[in-house]
Amino acid sequence: ALAINGTCNKNGATVTLTGDVSGTLTATCDGVNFSFSGLTLTGADGVKGVTATIADTAGNQSQTSLSLQKDISVPT
Repeated sequence: ALAINGTCNKNGATVTLTGDVSGTLTATCDGVNFSFSGLTLTGADGVKGVTATIADTAGNQSQTSLSLQKDISVPT
C-alpha cells in the first residue's frame, strides 16, 4: 500500500488526489499536515502520475503533481 503525506496551512481545507491512484482520495488539512494511507497505484507497471489539490472554504485552490514508478513484476 502507498501513503502520501504533506504539509498545509489552511485548517479545514480539503485535499483531493487524482490520477493513477485508488483508495480514499480526500483528506482534511489540520492546519499543519494532511495524510493518505492504503492507496494503490492503478494500472500496469510504469510511470504513474498523482496530483494533490487543496481547496479552502473560499474556493482558493493550489495543486502539485508527482510521478511514481510502479513495478510489481516478479523478477525472472
